[in-house]
Amino acid sequence: MFLEVDPRHILGVKEDHGAYFEEVIVACGLQTANVAITLAANNAYAGFYQLLLRGLQNYQRRGYQLALKFDYHSLEKSAFELITRAAPDFVGISALKLDRIRDNKLLEKLQQLSSLARSINSRSFLLQIDDKRTAALARNTGFDLVQGDYFERSVELLLIKKVLSLAGISTFRVPKERFNDLREFL
Repeated sequence: MFLEVDPRHILGVKEDHGAYFEEVIVACGLQTANVAITLAANNAYAGFYQLLLRGLQNYQRRGYQLALKFDYHSLEKSAFELITRAAPDFVGISALKLDRIRDNKLLEKLQQLSSLARSINSRSFLLQIDDKRTAALARNTGFDLVQGDYFERSVELLLIKKVLSLAGISTFRVPKERFNDLREFL
């Protein structure tokens, strides 16, 4: 389970980050190891990365997994340093509006993010993939995990095909390019 935590919460709590969440999680019959504290890090908080790191490490000591989620414009040296020092379990970015970015280093930055994740035994993810072009971008830049309407529609099509085949109907087809894109990540 991914639990998104506002950076202001982490900055506002002085110690024992995750203690209250832990009580609630345990009361629900879960364990902190099954929860990834997700921090959406952006340039507005770049000056606070040291304090955020201390809070994230408190969560880790309590057994939580960590996920750091960035926007493209925050993928700078300080963000990569935060990733290296926090050693989160997941590192990612949203694909939303990536097609509007006019930066000749786009591919390089995305590859750097996914490579850094691999180097610290983290899993990289690209969220909000809505089309084939962005799915190809995820594959070509080495992301481990993907999420978005493009893949969800593919899974729905595969499930519909399976149900129809169980009912003896075999004329339904999943577009080959969509199936191949989905299979890349399975």
